[in-house]
Amino acid sequence: MQRYAFVTVDCLRATVPGGSQWRLSGSRVDGTRLLVDIAGAAAPELPLRLSDAVLEPAGPEGWQLSGGGRSFLLPHSRIFVHEDLGAAMQAAIPPRRVPWSRRIFWQIVFLLMRSDTTRAWLLRRYRS
Repeated sequence: MQRYAFVTVDCLRATVPGGSQWRLSGSRVDGTRLLVDIAGAAAPELPLRLSDAVLEPAGPEGWQLSGGGRSFLLPHSRIFVHEDLGAAMQAAIPPRRVPWSRRIFWQIVFLLMRSDTTRAWLLRRYRS
C-alpha cells in the first residue's frame, strides 16, 4: 500500500446506496493532481479543505487521512486513486474556433429573440 501526500486537498461528499463516498481532489508535493475516491460504510465527516494532507494505510482494513492538525480514521474503506488529466488534456487539445457562419447565425437568432413579436413567431414556427 502506498502513502499519498498533498499540499492541499478539497473534500467532496456524495451519498450513495449502502454508505457514503468521498472524493479528494488535490495537488501532490511534486505538482501532479490526484483524484482519490474513498468508498466505505463508516466514513467520518471531513472538512471541505485540508492543508498538508497525508493519506496513508492504517492497518490491514483502513486508511488514515491527516492534515491541518487533525486526523481522520477511515475504517473498512476502499480507495481508488486517479491522476487528474483535465489540465493536460486542455493543454494538448486547443479549443476549435467557431465558424463565421455559425457565429452570424446565433447573433441573428439572439437579436430576433430580443423582440416579443419575433420571439413569439420563432417559438410558434419551431416548436412542435
